[in-house]
Amino acid sequence: MWTREQAAMFFRDVIKTEPDFSRLSQSVLQGYTCAVANEMEPERVQELAKVMKRKNVKLGADQLSCLVKMVMLRGIPKDLDSYPNDLLLFLRPSDYAATGSCKQYFANVGKASLDLLQRESSERRQLLLEALACLKIPGTQVNKENAKILGHLVCDLGGEYIRSSAGALLKELSQCESFLPDQEEAIRSVISSGNTTFGPPQAWSASTLNELTGLIPVLDHSIWQKVPKNVLTFWLKNFARDSRLSRAQLATIVEELLPSRQKRDVGCPGELRITETVLNNDLMPIYYTPEELRACLKNVSVTNDFLQILDYPFSNEQLAVLKEKLDETYPDGYPDSLLPKLGRLTSLITTKDISKWKITSADMLAALLELDLQNEQVGIWVCFPAQICFLVWELLV
Repeated sequence: MWTREQAAMFFRDVIKTEPDFSRLSQSVLQGYTCAVANEMEPERVQELAKVMKRKNVKLGADQLSCLVKMVMLRGIPKDLDSYPNDLLLFLRPSDYAATGSCKQYFANVGKASLDLLQRESSERRQLLLEALACLKIPGTQVNKENAKILGHLVCDLGGEYIRSSAGALLKELSQCESFLPDQEEAIRSVISSGNTTFGPPQAWSASTLNELTGLIPVLDHSIWQKVPKNVLTFWLKNFARDSRLSRAQLATIVEELLPSRQKRDVGCPGELRITETVLNNDLMPIYYTPEELRACLKNVSVTNDFLQILDYPFSNEQLAVLKEKLDETYPDGYPDSLLPKLGRLTSLITTKDISKWKITSADMLAALLELDLQNEQVGIWVCFPAQICFLVWELLV
């Protein structure tokens, strides 16, 4: 599969030689450039844009802003619904009026990738204000029907709307990428009240957690402690792997399930002995307190089976224990082969650790820079033999 940048390099040649755009793959179509569009007839650009919608091609804001100009060069198409929903973010409702109602316009905008417009930008604020006016929502209470129409626009509603609308907004809010502090507080307040279709946390099931997956990062201990532990365990075992939650977010649930056994200085309990089967179970974190994990790791060697657990949803305290194990095993610095496998442990790496690293090949450096960190913003330190360190911040979307 091509990246957008790679596809852009040969996009002109493909467009010139391919009469039927529907034969082009999603990977190729994402290479659309304004320069190529300017060389095409407007009708061909419109045809191209329609194919992009059918193939669910994701374009960037710069690509969409010039695509919409080409599509509308000879007036607004009457079949505007046949074009990518993301394109509508760069129109105004008045532009759409000739081809449909404002309600239909905002229903399509609600399905668009709203994050193409910067959060709290004037464009996004104006979209929300016009949507509320179109739906004749004078106050701060939004019903389920209007919430469904607003779609992703719900993500920009303030805390007062979330509280006033009770649970009517939760389904749409669960699709949001992030929240502001007042939104998070309002979501917790509504969920804690129990006056939603999900009921009180005490009555939740694994399917409830599935429906609320997008809101899980917002929930705090006051809510988690009310959810039955067997429900949390069942959800982790059967559904967590398919969720879009990061390992760090899953770790917050794991912390709620950690055994509450008292600290003790004895060795590893027999029933908690770490075997190959245990190492291959990604729910391993829920069975050990940090103290038990430390005791049970003493006789475990750092093999490939051990290294794979670094990607499990351990709590921060448990991660610190794992780092202790690695530090004891490699007192003179981690080997090259281990560095790309550190996962969430990178957040615990210190400059003292880094000073011991010796990156001996370009391939290893490339591997470090390409670490997939589950959409978490994590500092990754890369050191050369001369101990010149660079902090690389990556936010993977």
